[in-house]
Amino acid sequence: MKDREFQFACALLDDHQSLIAADKTQRWGIVKWVVTLNVALAAVSVAVATVAAALLFLYLSIAMAIAAALLVAYYNNRMTKVRRDAFITQQYLAAQEIDFAKITGKPLKRPGWFYDWDELAVLAAMLFLSIFPAGFVWGILAGSSE
Repeated sequence: MKDREFQFACALLDDHQSLIAADKTQRWGIVKWVVTLNVALAAVSVAVATVAAALLFLYLSIAMAIAAALLVAYYNNRMTKVRRDAFITQQYLAAQEIDFAKITGKPLKRPGWFYDWDELAVLAAMLFLSIFPAGFVWGILAGSSE
């Protein structure tokens, strides 16, 4: 392998890592803002203190959590495509007798959609739990109006 090819492959892998880091930041930003907005919706429903408004805010909270989950899935799909592109470069380097298993401690394998399953599970749990404050307020207001 020529030195220029090796430098290009390394630069390409570095670009892929930058894209993955940017998408992870986007994913976290989406979840952070939706959790914040869902808590704000719960606070507003306390201030309004009517069952109908609280139900509306609960539905808005659910809709935002679903929209955020779809955006997280979109960014996860983008990261999967970038990781698969990086895998092609890694395969090229492995064919040039670079031992990835020895360097990284992991065998070289094609990444799938659930590569970050632990992060995805945490993000999904945060989105799901962000609905509960608005639901709790609605439940209290609905119970007190009877």
